[in-house]
Amino acid sequence: MNLDNRIKNELESDAAEIDKAMAEKEGLIQFAASPFKGGLRHWMVVAYVAIAVLTVVLIWCGYRFFMAESVDQRVFWGVWFVMTVNAQGMLKLWSWMEMNRNSVIREIKRLEIAVGKLHTGNS
Repeated sequence: MNLDNRIKNELESDAAEIDKAMAEKEGLIQFAASPFKGGLRHWMVVAYVAIAVLTVVLIWCGYRFFMAESVDQRVFWGVWFVMTVNAQGMLKLWSWMEMNRNSVIREIKRLEIAVGKLHTGNS
C-alpha cells in the first residue's frame, strides 16, 4: 500500500471519528444544565434565583415608570429600571460564560484522552 492510500485511509477514519463525536454533542437543555453539575452549582442556583427576582423587580419598575405622574417619579423608576436590566444582564452573561467554560473544559478533556490514545498507540 503506497503512502497516499495510507494517508487517505487515516484521514477517512479520523473524519468518521469526528463525525461520531459531533453526533454526540449535547443540546441546549444539556448545555444550560451543565453548570449545575460543576463546582459552582450553588452559585448558579443563587444566580438563577437572583435573575428571577430581578425579573419581577424589572416588571415592577417598568409598570411604575409608565404609571408615574411626575417627571421626578419617571426619572426615579426609569433609573431603577435601567439598573435592574444591567444587573440581570450581568448575571445572565456570567451564567452563559460559566456554561461556555464547562463546555471548553469538557472539550479539553476529550482532547487529552485522544492525545493519550494516540501516544499509547504509537508506542
